[in-house]
Amino acid sequence: MKKYIGTKQIEAEPMTMGDAYEKGLLQAGRVPNDSEKSKSGYHVKYQDGYESWSPAEPFEKAYHEGGMGDVSDGYHTFNELYRYRMLYNAALFNELASQGKVKVCKSHRHADGEECFGGGWFIVMAELPTGQISNHYEDKDWDLFKVPELETSWEWDGHSPNEAAERIEAYLKMTK
Repeated sequence: MKKYIGTKQIEAEPMTMGDAYEKGLLQAGRVPNDSEKSKSGYHVKYQDGYESWSPAEPFEKAYHEGGMGDVSDGYHTFNELYRYRMLYNAALFNELASQGKVKVCKSHRHADGEECFGGGWFIVMAELPTGQISNHYEDKDWDLFKVPELETSWEWDGHSPNEAAERIEAYLKMTK
């Protein structure tokens, strides 16, 4: 069989099986006996509004408190990896800008004049010989990017994250 990993964000609160029964959260027809009523578990609410009860042991193996940024591969969380990406990206864009061989810019507005994600964000772009690359970052990181500031960014060429990665890799290979 193939292996699968499921990721979802839920809301939960501690609740005994007896309380879950009283709130109608157990499987239809499931009535806990007296010794089960004090069993520890969690009232779980899913993004689609469905609610249920889960025993503590399987719940605590599957879920950890926090947002998606706290999810880890066992070595790094998403938050750590996004921070590394941003810092590496700033280092690359700053170096490209200082060399002056590649056009680089940052802006709080997209080419159409709209604020990035409605405000509080900016876009950085570079026109590599292998194609355009770009990323968005929160305003708190603006000063890390020491690149020319524009009123509006250049027109986005529609590249995907994978295409941007391929363009960076191709650029690195051609600069040996």
